[in-house]
Amino acid sequence: MSGRDILPPKPNSAQKTVPSFCWQWTSAVVGLTTLGLALRLYQLGSNSYWLDEAISVLIGRLPVPAILANAAHSCHPSLYYLLLHYWLFLGTGEAWTRGLSALWGAMTVPAIVALGATLFNRRVGLVAGLLLALAPFHIAYSQEARMYAQVTCLVVVGLLCFHRALESRTRLWWLATGLVMALAVTTHLFAFLPLAGMNLYAIFYRRERASWTRLLLVDLVAVAVVTPHGLGMLADGQQQLGGLRPLAGGGRPSLLFPLTTVHLLLVGYSVVPHLMPVALFSSLAVLAITLWEIWRVLRQQGGGPRPLILLLLVASIILLGPFGLGLIHPFFLPERTLLMALPALVVLIAWGMAGLGRRTPLPILGGGLGLIMLLSQWGYYFNPDFQKPPMREAAAFIQQRFVPGDAVLHTSDGSYLPFLVYLSPADSYLLRGDPDPREPDEVYELWGGQLIGQEGLESQFQRLWLVVALDHSLTFQQDALTWFTSHYVMLEQNSVAGIGIYLFSQLPMDITDCDQ
Repeated sequence: MSGRDILPPKPNSAQKTVPSFCWQWTSAVVGLTTLGLALRLYQLGSNSYWLDEAISVLIGRLPVPAILANAAHSCHPSLYYLLLHYWLFLGTGEAWTRGLSALWGAMTVPAIVALGATLFNRRVGLVAGLLLALAPFHIAYSQEARMYAQVTCLVVVGLLCFHRALESRTRLWWLATGLVMALAVTTHLFAFLPLAGMNLYAIFYRRERASWTRLLLVDLVAVAVVTPHGLGMLADGQQQLGGLRPLAGGGRPSLLFPLTTVHLLLVGYSVVPHLMPVALFSSLAVLAITLWEIWRVLRQQGGGPRPLILLLLVASIILLGPFGLGLIHPFFLPERTLLMALPALVVLIAWGMAGLGRRTPLPILGGGLGLIMLLSQWGYYFNPDFQKPPMREAAAFIQQRFVPGDAVLHTSDGSYLPFLVYLSPADSYLLRGDPDPREPDEVYELWGGQLIGQEGLESQFQRLWLVVALDHSLTFQQDALTWFTSHYVMLEQNSVAGIGIYLFSQLPMDITDCDQ
């Protein structure tokens, strides 16, 4: 097979319904990008930081050498934290901090339009851009101060550069592919999954030696840029803490995990319960018919359009690779880490809706899916059941009542780390003794935190604000609350959307050691 066999066929005249440049096309792309940006900026600062976002902010506040050295023992490489570090020079607050992710999320819309138009035709690109702009799951993680929107955008651009490199065989596009994928893997290690899909695609079509050499160089660059981070995590040696913690937690995934993940990627987690059966049917029906149409085309055309194979490989490896590994060695695998599979899924669905050139039920089902997306967005924006824990409001509640001599003690870092962002750490403490700590002690101290056992409390405060957020180590936290209730006088008992806030005063009695 010659080197040209891997290249997608040139679009025919029927597909080229739009000139190479026209105002209608440009206006459509700008409109979709504006829609995507507006949906990702809407209510951007309405929710307070939760645990993972607080970790991002605390790492972003560190000096650059500490970020590069992974002093915070993060499982994620440093690129996102470095960008956030400089981003925070320009402003603070939830809306500004999350704005970095919102921009990455919005930029993914024109990137996926370009990907769909390049692989198939412009109509497919526009439908893919509309689906991604409306995707609630992508919107949600474009509104978090985390790296998922960034790595997803980089993966889309990397796929586009890879396709261009194969099509043109120019070194410039291979250089761009290597650079973008290096940025992707230094944002999130799972970016190696779409890179593996690119390699399998090349293997499947037996590329000529020159392209193999260049793709191998892309692989080597990607491995080289994350090797220091990987060696640092392995040298840590504390599998239960820090960077290796995800490998020590989590159960074996359900056999339905790939299907439920596709459903979640398409319609999000904020669908109201009575619409869930309809949403599940809509997402899985669109997936099933799209796969059926792909199979028909591949069978009838003796291999079909090459881009279908590329997108199928990328989406399948991202979804099935971690799933298969989790069956062998269970580890913590939240669906948000697989967000980068969404663009490939969306382009495939858009191809089924707009690129077949014959009648199928996919446009109707796709329209229903779009309606479900809009309803899920409504739940995400306005349903309080889907909002983040109100740590900002809880911190403000204590701050308004705080007097000199008070101290704030947290039974979980799930509340303590967000409070370190919102309040001065001088009078705040994290209770020692958690049987399943999430970070080494030195990491809390790096962020300005203070750990204390119950035995040291009598000399630290006149009144104690105890914050109990039952998100982790529930038995430990409930036992701690019981202990404080029996050893101190409770002056107040409050709750801020489920976050328990208790005010204690000392009793004139000996303080018993925490471990007794």
